[in-house]
Amino acid sequence: MRDLIFKVITSWQVIVVTVALVFYCFLVNAAARLDNKTRVKLPALPKKNRQTLPPAEPPPEKGNDDADELGLEE
Repeated sequence: MRDLIFKVITSWQVIVVTVALVFYCFLVNAAARLDNKTRVKLPALPKKNRQTLPPAEPPPEKGNDDADELGLEE
């Protein structure tokens, strides 16, 4: 049994397939690492403080009839 296992392991077909699999795994891992390095992470932009709107003008007093609301003259 040992003799058969030794012949199988040392046959040129098994050695070639094993080397090809190792080389394939190396290439796939290198490509995966290369793909991760190309992605550039930009730092997050700081959020601007929202400016508060100035307070609205107070409504005109009702007793003031001199100025027309729309600025029209009769």
